[in-house]
Amino acid sequence: MTPVPNNPKRVYCVEDSAGIRARLISELSSIPGVAVVGWAPDAPTASREIPNLQPDLVILDLHLAAGSGIDVLRECRACDGATPFVVLTNHSYDVTRNRTLLAGANAFFDKSTQFDEFFTYTLGLLSQ
Repeated sequence: MTPVPNNPKRVYCVEDSAGIRARLISELSSIPGVAVVGWAPDAPTASREIPNLQPDLVILDLHLAAGSGIDVLRECRACDGATPFVVLTNHSYDVTRNRTLLAGANAFFDKSTQFDEFFTYTLGLLSQ
């Protein structure tokens, strides 16, 4: 395992699919200088933990085991407008994309067709 610097970039992952969540956490944790500080499969847990943990980046699915990623985004944006939220979802309809960006997401990616673009964008944010 690569050592993490004293001030790693802190990432929180909101994803209800155990397989996708494991892949995200594994890939993000393998990046030097990045620490995954938490995860949630549902909106209530995410909305409670994100403000307390104050991550540098949130990876957010929209359709969760309980609640909606858009609800998480709105609740967290009300407390903190600076933390980047990157949406990664299978529900990439234009109306959903527009609604999500209007709610305050920094970027929106389709899990089935834009996983590589998602990681390129995310790496760019984490290197700032």
